[in-house]
Amino acid sequence: MRLEGLLSDEQLLDVIKNIGDEDEWIYEDFGEKKEELLRGAELKEKLKDIYESIRNWKEKFGTLSKHTVFVFVDSVNNPSALKIYDTKSLGCGTSLTPPRWKIYRRELKGKL
Repeated sequence: MRLEGLLSDEQLLDVIKNIGDEDEWIYEDFGEKKEELLRGAELKEKLKDIYESIRNWKEKFGTLSKHTVFVFVDSVNNPSALKIYDTKSLGCGTSLTPPRWKIYRRELKGKL
């Protein structure tokens, strides 16, 4: 599955709008080493918190470009998988370290 980076942080708000409240999602947080099964409404709240964190990072860290991409999604209009990185994931290599969060529809478990 191909994921593309969101070119603006506000696009994450569009992704959130396109998540159905009753959809079932797997939410993996590698920083806290936990996995949860969430309904879409619960996931929307978590994604709003992540959105605010990203905005705060860009304001707080002067070395971060406003165009730094943290969120990758398969489709803004019909999302089924996201990978979200945090400031610890940024480096100077040619590939990103594992994401901080991996979020995907329940039916994709084991396929992403």
